[in-house]
This record gives sequence, structure tokens and C-alpha cells, in this order.
Amino acid sequence: MRRWSALPRPFLATLAGVFALGAILYGSLWMYAVRYPGPLVELGFNQLHNPNYDARKHSLLVDDVIEGSPAKQAGLRAGDRITAVNGRALGTEIGFDDSYVRGHPGDAVALTIERPGEPDPLVLHAVFRAKRWPNRASEGLARSSALQVIGLFPVPFLLVGFAVLFLRLEEPTAWLLALLFCAFIAAPDLVIPSGVSPALVAFVLAFCAIFLGMLGPLFYLFFAVFPTQSPLDRRFPWLKWLALAFGVSIALPGLRAGHPSLPRLAVDAVGTRNADLILSSVLYGLFALGVLSLAQKSFIAAVPQIASDSVGNNCRRLADRSRARSDGLRRISSFFLVRHSADSGVVLVSPVVRLCRSETPGHGHSRAAATQRKVRAGAARLHDSAPDPLARRY
Repeated sequence: MRRWSALPRPFLATLAGVFALGAILYGSLWMYAVRYPGPLVELGFNQLHNPNYDARKHSLLVDDVIEGSPAKQAGLRAGDRITAVNGRALGTEIGFDDSYVRGHPGDAVALTIERPGEPDPLVLHAVFRAKRWPNRASEGLARSSALQVIGLFPVPFLLVGFAVLFLRLEEPTAWLLALLFCAFIAAPDLVIPSGVSPALVAFVLAFCAIFLGMLGPLFYLFFAVFPTQSPLDRRFPWLKWLALAFGVSIALPGLRAGHPSLPRLAVDAVGTRNADLILSSVLYGLFALGVLSLAQKSFIAAVPQIASDSVGNNCRRLADRSRARSDGLRRISSFFLVRHSADSGVVLVSPVVRLCRSETPGHGHSRAAATQRKVRAGAARLHDSAPDPLARRY
């Protein structure tokens, strides 16, 4: 922490500026991609479900085929994996392949597929049809407005994250917040439109791989140290560094693919399905640890406040009782011991005080003597229990 704050401020400002430019570039491309109309033709598959492009195998899984579509007529089946279009290896989502982007209804297209049980790839020939867009006339203003708001998803994260960063360049938690918000904007899927330069495509894929891989570790790290260190982090301080090391290990193998992945040796050892399961389990586990750290700090912050309120209430009740007892003693002493004359302003000593001074009201009466002894004993007890200012009044 101290080493980071000791760095020169111009250097931190320059680093923050480069970081902000990269995040803004990615966010702008994401907002453009969600508004990109896409191709004007289709073959009629993956309409119900749209699997992501597998960058490791450079292929796209066919999840469903619409009855009567050109894909169905060409013999495409669910479970097939498309590896090439018109003889060119599939390098992105099929909807952004040049054959789709430049295609027109009626154009022929050849799909190279891998089919389970077939030793060699198959080539299927189909004909494009016009893309059937969903009916948006009945969406209404509310839905269309909601879609526009969703299309601005990166904006709040970029504004808040980098505003805090530039205001507090020397604080590591400000950098951590900006990194976490960049991981949030990398979470939604991004389909790269056609026509984007290869350098920009490489940047986008690397950005997605790095921040998607670091999303879980950054989430846990942020809530483990901010605003104070969590009990979980105090007990296991090495856990956050292990999480960061795991994030780096899954981000680097996916730089070209655009999504995090376990190292190739681990994937070959456990299989693709198990590797994906391990990856998801660890990332969701880190999210759970982050939420647990936040809950622990919220509970610890609430308990002292409750204890303070309880102590304060007890102190107030004790003060009220003491005040009530003092007022009671003062009233009793004023009634039995001293009488004030409102007219003359002189203090008249009551018979009780005279009895305490052995000034009996009569001579030789045993009843008066007994009363004198009782009153003297009671007055002495009252004198001993009364506060000092009250005792001096008589």
C-alpha cells in the first residue's frame, strides 16, 4: 500500500490515462456491437439457442435446426460442429463471417462440419434466405427504452470507476475499484462485427480474457480489504493472493480466444467438460467469498453500534434513577428538617430538629422521650445517607 502511494503522481496519472483509454475503447466497441444490425441472410439454425463460438476449436456448435429451413434441407443436424464456411476456417461468430456479411438471399454457401461418429469432415451445400427479423412493432415504448438503456451498460461503470481513480490516484483501493468495474463491463458477451481491424480484434479478445479471468479474484480482493480488512482475510491472508494467481493462470491461455481457460495441460488431463466445470466452480466460489467478507464486515459494524446504544440506554436509566433519588431526599429533608418562611425569608427550625438537639416539647413525659429517640435515630440515618450539600443545609 505505502509503496504504491509513494510512486510519483505524474506516473500514476499517465498510467491511469492509458488504462482509461483502453477501457473506453472496449466499452465503445461493445455499445456499437449491440446495435450492429448483423447479416441480412440466414440458414435457419441456432434460432432457439445460440451457442458461443469456440475459439479453442475454431468452430461453432449447432444446437437446433428449424424445420423447412435451408440448413435442414442441406442435411445439417443438431450436434454438428461448423468448422469452415466456403472453404475458409471459421475465425469468429458465423454471423460475422464474410460469407454472411456479403451474402444475399439465393446465394449458395458451403459449410464444412464435423459430425459425431464420422471420421472425416463433411461439406454441406445450402442456399441463403432473407433473415426473418422478430416483430418489433408490438414492443412498445417501455421495451424499446429498456433496450436502449441496456445498450449503455458500460457507461456507469466507466464514469464512476475512473472518476474515483483520478480523484484518488495514490489510493490502491481506487485502482482496485476501477479494475473491478472493467471486469464488470467485460462480463457480457461481445460479438465482434465484421470489418474491424485485426489489431482491434486482438485487443478486444485480450481485454475479455484478462478481465473475465480476473472478475472473481478482483471481486473477492475488493471486499476482503475495503473499507477494512475482513475477518476472513485476517484469518487467511494468503487466500487473496492465491485467487489472483489463479486469475492470471486462466487469463493468459485465453488471450487469443477471448475468454479465460485452464492451461492446456490441465484441459487435456481432465477433459474439456470437467475443465469448464472446475473453472466455473472456482469463480463462483470466489464470488461467494467476496459476499461472505462483505457480510462479516457489515455484522461487525452493526454489533458495536447495538452495544453502544445499549450502554447509553443503561447509563441514561441509571442517571434518571439517581436524579429521582436525589430529588426525593431533597423533598424529604425540606419537609421534615427545614421549613422556610416565604413571608419573612427566615429559616425556621422544625420540631424534628429541636428533638435532635434534645429540645423536648415537654418536661418529664416518657412518650416525648421515646419519640425523641426515634426521631433522633431516623434523622441520623437520613443525615448519613444524604449528599454533602444537603447535609450542610441544617
